[in-house]
Amino acid sequence: MDNRKTVLVFIRSTILWVVTLGLVPVYMVIGYLLYVINARARHKILSTWGLIFSFMAKYVCGVKYIVTGLENLPKEPSIIASNHQSTWETFGYVPILPQHVWILKRELIRLPFFGWALRTASPIAIDRSNRVGSAQQIIHQGAQRLAQGFWILVFPEGTRVAPNVIKPFKVGVARMAIALDVAVVPVANNAGYCMPRSSYMLYPGTVNIIIDKPIRAEVGETADKLTARIEQVVRQNLAKISR
Repeated sequence: MDNRKTVLVFIRSTILWVVTLGLVPVYMVIGYLLYVINARARHKILSTWGLIFSFMAKYVCGVKYIVTGLENLPKEPSIIASNHQSTWETFGYVPILPQHVWILKRELIRLPFFGWALRTASPIAIDRSNRVGSAQQIIHQGAQRLAQGFWILVFPEGTRVAPNVIKPFKVGVARMAIALDVAVVPVANNAGYCMPRSSYMLYPGTVNIIIDKPIRAEVGETADKLTARIEQVVRQNLAKISR
């Protein structure tokens, strides 16, 4: 992939961000106006922002995607555990995966306009400085979101990680899966090649996404062991699509 910072790449990336970020105040107003309606219905409307992002990434910036393993998605709401390389998958997953909410750091929902809009989309916003409280909140609100029919998207690395860099998965996703008795769907992507973690630039190319079979905790399995199994599957699939 040719990731040269050309004038055309800069112009296309700028167009994407001007349009999508320009829509954030509009979605903020829509989100609060729709706060009285069903959470999933409100979320579906607000998620069109992600569809716009994906559309512009593809047709303005030339970032396409290929998905393998959609047949592995179970019918019932589950937890999605994905590696995290860029901003792309945060919104690019919207047209690919079942209707889902994020687990994210609380600071994000405090950002002017963007955070205020994000708050209305039913995320699980945690205080990462309070580990015990966050763990309890994830279990409690996770159960609520699953009961509402949402899937839960988790990035177990805890932050964006550049391609070919390994950051161990945190055990939170496994603890939630065990506590809620729900499956974890491992997902791997290589979006960092098209959109580096430290840049707002989007370079033409193809993002490969591999969705593997659901993983359930075995009887008596610890969170550490379940985390290791989930991470192993993601790493194996990531190796297939890394350059």
